[in-house]
Amino acid sequence: MEIRVGVIKGNGIGPEIMEATLWVLEATGLKFRWVPIAIGDEGVEKYGHPLPQESVKALKEVKIAIKSPLLVDKFKGRIYCEHEDGSVGIYPSLNNAIRRELELFMCPRPIRGVAGISGPYEKLDIHILREVTEDVYSGIEHMIGDEAAECVKLTTRKAALRAARYAFDYARRNGRKKVTCVHKANAVSMTDGLFLKCFREAAAENPDIPSDDYMVDAAAYYMAKCPEKFDVVVASNQYGDILSDLAAGLVGSLGGRTNCSRGLSRGSAGYCEQGNCQSHCADSFRSFSAQGDWKKERGEGHRRCGIRPAAGRTDLHPGAGRNVFHHGGSPAHCGPGKDTGLTAAVETAAAYGKEGWK
Repeated sequence: MEIRVGVIKGNGIGPEIMEATLWVLEATGLKFRWVPIAIGDEGVEKYGHPLPQESVKALKEVKIAIKSPLLVDKFKGRIYCEHEDGSVGIYPSLNNAIRRELELFMCPRPIRGVAGISGPYEKLDIHILREVTEDVYSGIEHMIGDEAAECVKLTTRKAALRAARYAFDYARRNGRKKVTCVHKANAVSMTDGLFLKCFREAAAENPDIPSDDYMVDAAAYYMAKCPEKFDVVVASNQYGDILSDLAAGLVGSLGGRTNCSRGLSRGSAGYCEQGNCQSHCADSFRSFSAQGDWKKERGEGHRRCGIRPAAGRTDLHPGAGRNVFHHGGSPAHCGPGKDTGLTAAVETAAAYGKEGWK
């Protein structure tokens, strides 16, 4: 069976990383058909917009896509997307725009240490679930003259309860033992308070799975001092963003993080987001693998490519009808004969080939 996968080359080191990633995927022996998707600089050149609606439609059609880094200059991230019905989506960044245009709502980021690489954190094994539609990344901000700026921290019951329920379902499906909510409800009592209330409501619906909660500053402290306190962590957009980078750094590399944006259904369209360090090629595959039953197949992928697991973080984002994986890695560490960053990609493709791609 031919597997159609969208390819978003990105900019900066993105095209080089993408070349290495595709090489690894092809090494699994699966039959891929790469479909170029014009986003970022390519979107501007072809359609006059960094995220043209033509490319959004193309992503929905292929169902799966791989995206390299899309770098945006500071102060220039805001993006407007006009739709066919005349409505306009306003987003704080291009990456955020892709997720929300595809209706992706959650970014699970499994992070684990590796013996011999992660030092005192080699036993760290935390899955951070980041809600990606709201919070301070909602794009609702404005200037007040030249002297002040104001940003709205948006939290809705619908999104918070959906995230919490997903976290318990995720824990159950993946054999995890506890779910923790991260918040700052003591100081941000209304928005974070609502997020925590929705979490507790979901916890009451899932009495078979232990749960607790930590304020975000305490969570950062304990993650560094005694990470064994955490198993599955669900957090709002900004907290999840920061804590997953912290955890990735503890085990060895931010480059170990790959993201798979996920949504409401298993067959959702989505993209794989790539980062910027040496283990990203590996974790790209790890993202794919989260979509299906890959464990029986990963051994064959390893034998074909002759590579080992890399430390770091994998991110997965659920959405409405699509799955998008974000991968990243230093080109110097990805390619034939290199073993630092390719393994997870092999795990993912080999696994997904049997189950997830259906």
